[in-house]
Amino acid sequence: MKYRNTLFFWCLSLLFLSYIHAGNRQILFFVDWHNETVKRDLSKSLEYGAVGFGPITIGMLANLWQKAAPMIVSSATWKNFLERKQIFLDFINMSQQELVTKYQGKSTRFGTLADIQRFEKICKILVGLSPEHDLLLGKYSGFYICHLVEFNEHEWVVSKISEHVYLFIPKAYQTEINKKILVRNATVAPGVTDDDLHMGLKYSNKPLANVTQINTHNTDHSVNFSQEFVQSLSNLFVTQQDITNPSVDKKTNNNNKSKYMHTFDAYGTGHGGHGGIIMALPTHQFGAFLQFFNDSIRTRFVFYDTCYAGGAHLQEP
Repeated sequence: MKYRNTLFFWCLSLLFLSYIHAGNRQILFFVDWHNETVKRDLSKSLEYGAVGFGPITIGMLANLWQKAAPMIVSSATWKNFLERKQIFLDFINMSQQELVTKYQGKSTRFGTLADIQRFEKICKILVGLSPEHDLLLGKYSGFYICHLVEFNEHEWVVSKISEHVYLFIPKAYQTEINKKILVRNATVAPGVTDDDLHMGLKYSNKPLANVTQINTHNTDHSVNFSQEFVQSLSNLFVTQQDITNPSVDKKTNNNNKSKYMHTFDAYGTGHGGHGGIIMALPTHQFGAFLQFFNDSIRTRFVFYDTCYAGGAHLQEP
């Protein structure tokens, strides 16, 4: 039930985003590295359900479905989606012998033939939407929901921002903002194109990523993903440093770079925790994340959904 409530929350939020725009550009962040992984589920027995499936993956899936706005996704979160989808497809399409060969003994969850048979039955019940469906969905929703969400690569522009950070832009969003106000008469740093300036994101010269080739191999703790994520922001957004027009209007003595930049609404989610973690970022990097939105681009507001965002954590960034 809690996963369906979370999915409903994100769908409602993205529906709101689709119609009520405070700024004229939007960006979503789904920030996770090792909390939501299929490996966490497979290391537990079937009784544990989807321990590695939560609000970050669900938020990404909701936006894949609604195509409401560009989103930043880690390769680990994308891997969580692909692997769950593939496992579910295998268990509804492969023969039992094929399942045994591929899965038995490879993890705690599929340690025995009985485990294989049980999970196969569960997947086929879910596909058939039998009366047992509601009882099972809460525990096994991670696999089932990933199976339901389709990703059509022809409906998205996917760019590689850094080794483990990817930008997904819905083509429908591109079409919509093309009807909105353009930035005019701006001069920009080399490498920033008119398309980048119009989107507010430096994506046009980034390598296009085939989603089946996104780097999903190295997703262990040795990667300093939080640092990579924060450092990628200046490589993602058109910042004040990218605008080379005079920074001060001689007549008014005011900073006038902002008139060449779009205004962003930013929505982010990530796990928080003890020891100074907010939205999957150590507090000093979370502070740098907020500082970037305050100083480097025009921001209407930043909304972030995380545990442990209050108390002493409010003082540290």
